[in-house]
Amino acid sequence: MPLGSEHKAGKIWDGIIEKTEKKLAIWKSQYLSLGGRVTLINSVLDSLPTYVMSLFPIPSSIVKVLDALRRNFLWQGNKIEKGFNLVKWPVVQQSKEIGGLGVRNLKVHNMSLLSKWLWRYNQEEQALWKEIINHKYGQEDLWCTSEVNETYGVGVWRTIRNLWESLNNNSKIVVGRGDKTKFWLDDWCGNGILRDLFPILFSICTNTNSKIEEMWSPQGWNIIFRRLLNDWEIDGMVECLGLIGGFPGTTLEPDRLAWGHHKDGVFSVNRLYNWGLKRCAGRSIGPWNTIWKSVAPAKVKCFTWLVARKKCLTHEAMQKRGINIVSRCLLCKEALETNKHLFMHCKVTAQVWALFTSIANEYWTMPEHTSDLLSCWIKRGGSKSQKRWWRTVPACIWWIIWKERNQRIFEGKECTIQKIKWKVITTLGFWCKEQDIEEEIQLVDFIGSLGGGLTTVAPVHDGYVLQKAVCTSPIGGGILTDCLIKSLEQKGITIKPRYSFKRKEIRPGEFQTVDLDFPDTTESYKLYCQRAIASDIKECVSRAPDTPYDDSSYSNIPTTSYELPDGQTIEVGADRFKIPDILFNPSLVQTIPGMESFAETAASLRGLPQMVIDSINKCDVDIRRELFSSILLAGGTSSMQQLKERLEKDLLEESPQAARVKVLASGNATERRFSVWIGGSILASLGSFQQMWFSKSEYEEHGASYVQRKCP
Repeated sequence: MPLGSEHKAGKIWDGIIEKTEKKLAIWKSQYLSLGGRVTLINSVLDSLPTYVMSLFPIPSSIVKVLDALRRNFLWQGNKIEKGFNLVKWPVVQQSKEIGGLGVRNLKVHNMSLLSKWLWRYNQEEQALWKEIINHKYGQEDLWCTSEVNETYGVGVWRTIRNLWESLNNNSKIVVGRGDKTKFWLDDWCGNGILRDLFPILFSICTNTNSKIEEMWSPQGWNIIFRRLLNDWEIDGMVECLGLIGGFPGTTLEPDRLAWGHHKDGVFSVNRLYNWGLKRCAGRSIGPWNTIWKSVAPAKVKCFTWLVARKKCLTHEAMQKRGINIVSRCLLCKEALETNKHLFMHCKVTAQVWALFTSIANEYWTMPEHTSDLLSCWIKRGGSKSQKRWWRTVPACIWWIIWKERNQRIFEGKECTIQKIKWKVITTLGFWCKEQDIEEEIQLVDFIGSLGGGLTTVAPVHDGYVLQKAVCTSPIGGGILTDCLIKSLEQKGITIKPRYSFKRKEIRPGEFQTVDLDFPDTTESYKLYCQRAIASDIKECVSRAPDTPYDDSSYSNIPTTSYELPDGQTIEVGADRFKIPDILFNPSLVQTIPGMESFAETAASLRGLPQMVIDSINKCDVDIRRELFSSILLAGGTSSMQQLKERLEKDLLEESPQAARVKVLASGNATERRFSVWIGGSILASLGSFQQMWFSKSEYEEHGASYVQRKCP
């Protein structure tokens, strides 16, 4: 620091500017993401001028130079050519809580550092520097020095002294002994200065300059007036006493200042700086805490911040900056690439959002803008760690979508929607593992597969199936379909296979069915075609009853219409409730005509809720609670209406009281039906899948058990 220089001389700051330029020269030789550059600016660049700024006011010209260096490094990085300044610099300098990146505002930071001297002036009673300041400038009162009006040699303290009014207005006096606080002239009661509140009383008071210790006694206040009070002055006196009537009395502690914007009253430079930022920028209501409290890496958080502010360099943003480019979404190839389309409304992106909303059992309507989405992306219930990884989901989806978009542009490679979903899930899991909360992100802890041939209940933990606890039942979608066919045949309704007829349009909107004869068709193929139609009837009109099925209760239930492929319309009544209830009460099969051969087996089978509970009870005690809280339905039969709600209801009744039962099912019926195939597709796309192959000779040597050993 040059000795003897004027406090506003630019040469004082030459060393700071030189150090900043050297730091940037080193960093520019390395590749740093936006998050890395923000971290370095906040941790290194902002701290370089701190010492000098705590002593001298920083000139506006120096602020412009340092801001230019930091701004160019933030947006340009290691690029030689000029980069885009995506967000205005005043917005970047706001704190993260109100929508900025937390880059220091040097002017506000300088004022906060200088104000600390005023705070220390009131806290350090015997400090040598305070005695020197008092001797040179004099004391206006016991809280601060007199105003500085001289011209030469007083610039530094004059700048600091000018900040006293702002600091005093945002502080409060905590009365101790009362030896520093003036009764009429200081704001000690929290409602304002008594002189300003009661000017008439002040004008006739004899002890206008007295301190509280002189005005207070154990018997009460000792306020002396030069004359008796008039009638209209008595009302003011009553109001004054009511205002100060709650004073608890003096203590042995000294009088002190307390910071008025925090409940503990402790002053710090950081608190004053944050208050100064809010005063300059105002209160910004937005989703910013959702971004910064997630478990995503710093670069992803900064990218999410850009997306929320609609400043990401999509085709739309580049066109606004004068770049001639054809706007087209590379994911859906249908719409223009805008910020809200790419990250929210694109068909591909919407399927990824649907994956997580179905897992969380949320009914979600996509908002208009990305910032609105973050504002309402809230997890209700669950632990703090679960809420934290849930806040990370938008950042993870946007990051993977952006990488997929760039891969299609620059590398010409495309990933399927299944692989994109898998990338999102694995990336989210990796981030959570890095933050030591991997146990909280069991997206699928328990799987119930309602397949065509069997119903399988398989507990999954840490990505592995617990083989010893797997339960199966022959009551699956195939049995339910056969029961429906037999029940319809009993009512005289025969399902015609699609190959056995042809529909001709004889008039607009009117069709005629013509029977076709295929004598060589096997009976098994005919039954297969009938089952396909009956399966669609089952999944479209069937509904799991809220309570166990009873013939008397459902005898008068309204029917539901269904049009068969041949144009015949049938009415399905109680069967649409009875068939799904077989999953919960297998003995109902005995009441279906034509299913007598299955009656003996059905009587000994367990219902779906009991299978789930038995399977969980076979697992370790430590993970049972997690399994109960994440039960996923998959398979075509799971598409039946109210099946999820009925299963959850029965499990709540039969499970332990401490268990928090939650049944999940994808909101997309197609995804629910083909979830097993989607999972297989994702598995086959992984590099580790090659290790799961085995040859025919290996299978013949080890048998079917080799499949479980090779693919646990």
